[in-house]
Amino acid sequence: MRIILFATIAILTKFLAFVLLIATVWQVTDVVKHQWQPQTSFLDKSWQVIQLAITILPLA
Repeated sequence: MRIILFATIAILTKFLAFVLLIATVWQVTDVVKHQWQPQTSFLDKSWQVIQLAITILPLA
């Protein structure tokens, strides 16, 4: 049972790291493109990346 718990935590940690990395890159790109006034917030970008990943996840 512990193995399943640790594996689940490891997968969720990797997923969260992926989401934060993509959202950070997207935010930096948005900031540079729009001269330090990003169009959307970091939280909105993170949520959009999570939704996209959840949509794509069953296809993997």
